[in-house]
Amino acid sequence: MDNITSSKITPILAKYSEETNLNPPEIVTKIAKVPRAPKTAKAPKKVGDEKKPAKPRTLASKSKITKSEVPIETVEPDDPFLNIHVDTSLKSVLDSDYQLEYEIHGHSNVEKPYTASNKEGHSANIWACEFEPVLYGGTPSNVVALCGANYVLFLDTDQERYVKKFTHPEPTEEFYCLAWTTLRGPSEMMDPRVPEDTSCNILAVAGRLGSIKLILPLQNECYKYLSGHTKDVTRLSFSMKNRRWLFSSSYDMTVRLWDIGPPKSGVDSYMCLSKFHIPFDYDIPTSLSIDYDFSELVVGCAAGDMPIFRIEEKQLKAWKSTVDKWAKNGKQPKKTTIPLIKHKTVFPSGNEWHEGYVDDIHIIGNTGECILSELDGLIVSRGSDDREIIAWNPVTSTQEDANIIKALEWPKAGDKINLRFKVIERYDRKILIGGDYDGNIHMFDLSDGKRSQTLENGVKEQLKPAKILSDETPTGIIRDVSLSHDGKTIVAVGAANKAFVWKCKTTVGKDQL
Repeated sequence: MDNITSSKITPILAKYSEETNLNPPEIVTKIAKVPRAPKTAKAPKKVGDEKKPAKPRTLASKSKITKSEVPIETVEPDDPFLNIHVDTSLKSVLDSDYQLEYEIHGHSNVEKPYTASNKEGHSANIWACEFEPVLYGGTPSNVVALCGANYVLFLDTDQERYVKKFTHPEPTEEFYCLAWTTLRGPSEMMDPRVPEDTSCNILAVAGRLGSIKLILPLQNECYKYLSGHTKDVTRLSFSMKNRRWLFSSSYDMTVRLWDIGPPKSGVDSYMCLSKFHIPFDYDIPTSLSIDYDFSELVVGCAAGDMPIFRIEEKQLKAWKSTVDKWAKNGKQPKKTTIPLIKHKTVFPSGNEWHEGYVDDIHIIGNTGECILSELDGLIVSRGSDDREIIAWNPVTSTQEDANIIKALEWPKAGDKINLRFKVIERYDRKILIGGDYDGNIHMFDLSDGKRSQTLENGVKEQLKPAKILSDETPTGIIRDVSLSHDGKTIVAVGAANKAFVWKCKTTVGKDQL
């Protein structure tokens, strides 16, 4: 295991600090002008590579509708298990007026490409962002984690400053991805002494060096490395059902499933439960999503292919049995061979699906809420060579015919890849938020009951965003976005080492935040 004794998180007590390599006093740039009002819109590569211009999709066979497909309807059930800590009205988010409040610099203003001769290089990208989860019994957090170069920064969006940072001691590291989870009580924290109402947030980050770092922000500690991947890690995702289980994808052509163990350090305090093999023909895995019940794992790849792994019940029971023995005996079972799982189905690259790098992918309905939506089970994906995001039904699709329920209008990519979106699911409503290549934020209401029709020329109708946030301030590419739990703040990150904070100013309509 790597030595992490010097990998402490440093609290930041001012808006900037020489120690943090942040900018001088102009680190926070307040947006004083009045922004434009939101408007209603009218070959495999790795991170940083250029690509050919986007092409429109032609879908000649999308008019076939089968009875087994998932219909698109708005569901209005009564939920007896309302989580009072989370705003349930995503409609209010779509009705609200957001304005760009300020921008803030991150880890560095200088781009130093990583090469064989310059092994301390890094990009000026902030690759990912995510608001800290709500602790059980707590209030929504206004802190968002950002990652870029060998830093993780914790931005308090209300105080407009970084309050903590994690600096990896190895300058060749560059963090590409992060993911939060919340552990609660003695079972999830693997400690019988822990009270049932005790909880803690854990942040996982990873990138170029392949090892996954686990951070306890409250204790200011990076307490554990997960070692196993031999190359860059491209994406991380925690399970919503078993909050210790973490999925990671890597340039080593595998997706791994980890049990991160208890929130304490130790050589045998984590376990790799399985590996999912990605065929080399598909190129590197770039995105992933697991459904709530662990029955399916879908992976997006750099060549445009999307393999689906079906997890059998006996395999799931074997994983649970292994973990239960570990928790009961207080030590891991004797080392055994890590199971290798092969994919069952692949939706191939090409004109019917995605012709290039799959930027992001998401299975709708993986939150585990007791309310069922008829959108559940659809897969949302975007390829960087496409001018759209598609929501499609994997049950009624074949390798030759994509049953696309919604095609969402998206601007031309140019030569950009690795732009992520968020599908936010709260009870009956689902919205998609993503940044584009010119600093705009697109918001789609997936629960609006609309579906894309096949036009006379064989092209799938593209549905327009419910809202686009734009501002006159040049912001460049937006690589990732995150919406606060109360819906009042949107954080967008991207190139030029900047984060942009949008705040809700007014709400239109009856629903209030």
